[in-house]
Amino acid sequence: MNLQAYEFQSDEESMLFIFVSQSDEKEITKIVAYTPIGKTRYNLGFGDLINLQVSDTEISNNGDGAKVLATVIKTMFKFFEKYPNYSIVIEGSMPRRTRIYNWLLDRYLDELLDKFVISGLKDEKLEIFQKHSSYTSFEIKLKNQ
Repeated sequence: MNLQAYEFQSDEESMLFIFVSQSDEKEITKIVAYTPIGKTRYNLGFGDLINLQVSDTEISNNGDGAKVLATVIKTMFKFFEKYPNYSIVIEGSMPRRTRIYNWLLDRYLDELLDKFVISGLKDEKLEIFQKHSSYTSFEIKLKNQ
């Protein structure tokens, strides 16, 4: 993906990332956190930092969605640098977000497949991600791992 991304900071373990979404009207601190949900599976949690709490239901509409997406993907690369044999699970915190994730993966799938194997959960079965399908969650692994 050849999208502009924000600079971010991370902890030493590459499990927690922080960056600032900027527009003319406001700055929003964003958090990306990878938390274990199995021995080699990690959940990607993402949200806005509001009153020292992370909200994954806030809709910020800061006009920089592509840049935010590119930044989250860059955190995935950083995570995979340290944990190449792990997988990342992504699930929307609400149906609207899950639809957005489906749409984004549809849009950027060809570019993402250069580096990742992407699966989607559909009817309680994990399958290789197919464009124009609707999935309830996603699992991403590095290719050739």
